[in-house]
Amino acid sequence: MRVLILGCGPAGLFATHAAEQLGHEIQIISKKRKSEMFGAQYLHKHIPGLTDLNNPESFQVTYTLTGTLDEYLHKVYGDEIPDNVTVDSLERKESAWDIRSAYAIAWHRYVDAIEPIDLTPDVLMQEVIRRIPDIVISTIPAPRLCIRKGLHSFVARDIWAIGDAPERGIFAPRWAAPNTIAYDGTPYRSWYRASNIARYYSVEWPIDTQPPIRDVSMVVKPIRTDCDCWVNNGKFWRIGRYGAWSRFGHTHQAYWRILDALKDVS
Repeated sequence: MRVLILGCGPAGLFATHAAEQLGHEIQIISKKRKSEMFGAQYLHKHIPGLTDLNNPESFQVTYTLTGTLDEYLHKVYGDEIPDNVTVDSLERKESAWDIRSAYAIAWHRYVDAIEPIDLTPDVLMQEVIRRIPDIVISTIPAPRLCIRKGLHSFVARDIWAIGDAPERGIFAPRWAAPNTIAYDGTPYRSWYRASNIARYYSVEWPIDTQPPIRDVSMVVKPIRTDCDCWVNNGKFWRIGRYGAWSRFGHTHQAYWRILDALKDVS
């Protein structure tokens, strides 16, 4: 099949890797720019060809919760608290693989296949008509490709955040133990999450608590959307948190979701 991938961030290139491994014809269109990665990101499962089960870089991540779940959720979501978050999903241990390393390998492998195109709804329509793909996989932020702006809602949560970016000289506070994601549900700390994953630190605060820390930035975290642009024919798939515009559309799932989905339609 002809598989057209929109976006060359981690989700886009992991999806590309899945399609390529299944022998499909791949095309990638995107701004040709390697994504910077911040925050508590890691792979929850190995990716054949990018990681390995016996890779010494695999490690274990510990999730902890201090205080109460209700206070933590209130910090994160304010009065609009999702009903599907439980204590079990916050306190656990699980195996992990370095997502930055996997993305670097994928970038090296697929960078020459990226066609530099700045996508808009009109440009995408032209490219689909010209290329006639069997499947389109989008990791582009869903609002950017929405055809009926004003009719669809894109619910998101704004936060303050800082994550290590050594190449920029930016470093987050060192408030988490090694390979730990610490959730805070206490009333006496302003932050709600601090992490230290593979020696990359990050901290997040509610939007109404701007910390007096240099290089902190406002970040938009998608929650949900009712936008159904492009997806009605079943051949347009949106993945990744921003592509799907969902709090469940995580980058680490991109490879396995696309691998399974392509097997179903092959």
